[in-house]
Amino acid sequence: MLLRFIACGVFAWAAYIAFERNEDILPWVFIVLAIIFNPILKIHFPKEMWVVIDFFSGIFLILIREKIQENDKQST
Repeated sequence: MLLRFIACGVFAWAAYIAFERNEDILPWVFIVLAIIFNPILKIHFPKEMWVVIDFFSGIFLILIREKIQENDKQST
């Protein structure tokens, strides 16, 4: 449950930042992930589906890390 609060908050924050940076697709991806990990209005998936969602969410965050860091360096 705590992990869902943290994940939802981080994805919502990332969507806000992506909107501010005028990204095209990223804000919507982050919003979908925030909805999926929402701890209040839970979306119920089978355990196997959660494994797939967790795996691809993690891969997505690893892949997007460079883009986020690149934008941070340009803004300073």
